[in-house]
Parts: sequence; C-alpha cells; structure tokens
Amino acid sequence: MILDADIKAQLAQYLELLEGDVLLKVSAGSDDVSRDMLALVNELSAMSARIKVEHAQLERTPSFSVSRIGEDTGITFAGIPLGHEFTSLVLALLQVSGRAPKADAKVIDQIKSIQGNYHFDSYISLSCQNCPEVVQSLNLMSVLNPNISHTMIDGGAFKEEVESKDIMAVPTVFLNGEPFSSGRMSLEELLPNWAVHRMRPNLQTKTHTMSLLSAAGRRVQVRPSMLRAKASGQASLRNALADRCWIR
Repeated sequence: MILDADIKAQLAQYLELLEGDVLLKVSAGSDDVSRDMLALVNELSAMSARIKVEHAQLERTPSFSVSRIGEDTGITFAGIPLGHEFTSLVLALLQVSGRAPKADAKVIDQIKSIQGNYHFDSYISLSCQNCPEVVQSLNLMSVLNPNISHTMIDGGAFKEEVESKDIMAVPTVFLNGEPFSSGRMSLEELLPNWAVHRMRPNLQTKTHTMSLLSAAGRRVQVRPSMLRAKASGQASLRNALADRCWIR
C-alpha cells in the first residue's frame, strides 16, 4: 500500500467530486519506482469507479498521463507524484474530470486564447515546497487549452536526465525543449507573452536545492521508500488543497 489510512480517508472525499471518467495511461518497467507507481494508480482506481487504468508506452518510463476518455489533456507525471506533489495529482484528477478550477475568468480566457503548440517540462523534487504551484499552474493551462501540454519530472526518478541538463535547483521549467524559468512562479507569471519570459533565462525567484543533491554536489540514491505519501511535510491533504484555492 502506497497511501496511508489518513491520506486515503481525506482523498476519498475529494474523489467523490469527480464529474467524469478519468483515464490513467501508465508506462511502467520492472524497476522499484515503476512498481510503486503502479501500486499508486491501482489504489486510486480501486477508490473510484470513475478512474480507469490503461497500460501504454509514453515518452518516459516510469510515467503516467491523466486524460479524459478519448481525449488527451496533455498532463503527464514522470515519476511518482507523492510528497508535496500529491496535491498536484489530486487537482489534476479533479480538473481533468471536469471540475471547474477556482481561477479568475480573465485568466482562464487568456489561457484558452493562446495559439501555437507549447510543451512544458517541469523538473521538481518531491520535498520542494515551491514546486507544486508551478506544476499545478502548468497542469491547469494544459486542461484549459489543447495547444498546451505539461510533464512533471521527478528529478529523483530521472537523475540522468537532470544531470544532462545541468539542473541544480527546482523547480526548473523547459518550454519546447529550451530553458524557460527557474523558481517559484504564479499562474499569472507563467502566462505569455512567451517572448518576454524567454528573454529572462536566468530568472530566479524562490528556488529549492534538489533533495537528490548532497551538500558536496554529489547525487545520492533516492530510495522508493522515500517516495511514500504519509504526511511528507503537509499538515493534511485538505489543508494543501485549501491553500491552492483552485477547487470550488
């Protein structure tokens, strides 16, 4: 079991708010992270008849996408969204199901009007308190606009990719394969004009040194047991969702 009893009791209340069916397309291997990821999605599916699980081949393994039946909403979690990112997963389930986000109407209209194709990759650490706002903002944009997609990438599960991009702090966001932003940013700050943001490649706000980096800068092994969502620094799932204020 990945989720403890307290988290599952709170989660059950939110899963009752799902307004439509949600499909989790899972790309898993034989590694420990894949096994824990499969255990998580199967637990979610067992808790709600609206959550379906399907095996697929995605760009990264282990990963899973959150979609509507017959419609790709562009949200993917590469790794296991536990710790501080568990709230991001719950919000993605609710918003993909059709639950209206609690966001300003003008901001929603602005997101829906974006033209062109944009794919975001956000590199995060499960212990990072500044990462969920970025992840949730990009997920929301993906739900609202079919031209936008987003993959959350857990640096602990994809260490080689993190090293290849020389990422030393989180959250770090890439747009269409190019550096886009670093540090905590609000939904409004992430919105285009894209050109303005891309002219600021060294943008630094509140960053969090990756938990997979030691003080000497040497990468250390992240054990699957470290990924389990018990409390993980959050008072409760309810408080975390209330802080985001993105569910009516």
